[in-house]
Amino acid sequence: MPDLISTRPFTPTQKGPSHVPDTTSPTTLLEPSFTDAIRLIDEAPDLPDTQRQHWRCSLRRIADGLERPPELIPARWTSIRMQVAKLHHARLALTSKTLANHKANVRAALRWLGGEKGLPTRGAPLDERWAKLRDLIRDKSLRARLYGLMRYASAKGIGPEQVTDGVIEAYLRYRAETTALGAGVADSRSIARSWNRCVDEIAAWPKFQLLEPALPSDPNALLWEEVPQSLRREIDAYLATLRKRAGTPQASTGTPSALVKPRSRPSSDRLCESACALTS
Repeated sequence: MPDLISTRPFTPTQKGPSHVPDTTSPTTLLEPSFTDAIRLIDEAPDLPDTQRQHWRCSLRRIADGLERPPELIPARWTSIRMQVAKLHHARLALTSKTLANHKANVRAALRWLGGEKGLPTRGAPLDERWAKLRDLIRDKSLRARLYGLMRYASAKGIGPEQVTDGVIEAYLRYRAETTALGAGVADSRSIARSWNRCVDEIAAWPKFQLLEPALPSDPNALLWEEVPQSLRREIDAYLATLRKRAGTPQASTGTPSALVKPRSRPSSDRLCESACALTS
């Protein structure tokens, strides 16, 4: 991986991941960027001048369209393809054909870099500690929710046992600056819940829980005690019905339904919160 923190040139053949110091600003990309891509294209002696010019121009034009500095855009097609697909020619003052050509040039340039220069196609590689934990997660959706954190921590040299709530905050700041992924309270809660689930289900997982941030409260919402009694009775009756159905054997299998599990209690709380907001 390139050392994008120091001023020395990136060498694509460097062996193994470089661990970025923990003092790195959250707005410093932890992998090769569009800026690195443009430099490598400039330095490639085997590229025709016309192709080099077209690729450089397209990388800069797409960076303008994404409204992010080139040094903060990963030089990976898998990282930017969804954002690039959403670009509209009218907003960029281009014809649809010209924008299509820019998109094709960027895709070709990044694929060339991945093949010729060995740039990673899936982001920062996991170090051995994180790779072992990843392989223990059988639930694909659970693994996906933690994968970005694993890559970030690997690039920063942070081991699984060193993860704290502060690391999660730093990761979300980095994600907000360098990707189109969400980085709000809901995303922080999702990561914390996923981590804590792994603590409960995987013996080798570090045995500490992450804080699940509270959802922002509506200052205009009523307290539960202030919700009309009739509505409260209806909600309680509905939740009781769900609990009853959860313990009823299914006709086809004879096993209890998984409709309501113990961890569904937060959903009940959210239902009550919604009622408070709606009746305020």
